Amino acid sequence: MSSTSSEEEAGLSRRKRPRSTSRGQICHLCHQSELPEFEAHQPLIAVDNLVAHYFCLLFSSGLGQSGQESEGLHGFLPSEVRKELKRGARLKCVYC
Repeated sequence: MSSTSSEEEAGLSRRKRPRSTSRGQICHLCHQSELPEFEAHQPLIAVDNLVAHYFCLLFSSGLGQSGQESEGLHGFLPSEVRKELKRGARLKCVYC
């Protein structure tokens, strides 16, 4: 194992990791596998190791649909979603 890999692992251990579920995939934004009232209409979508509900992407305040509907996560580009995840990790929800 190289030192870069060890440094990356150390960085990951300090960050909050999303909870895993029996299904194995959860939304990286809301950290849930299901949206109880919207499950039939909100399956998880995944691209480039990013997993999210479409509603979660729509309601992320720092995220816009920059691509075509067929690109990324229904038009949300992976690079921009990663930036929003990083920005959101620094925030604290006033309701939680």
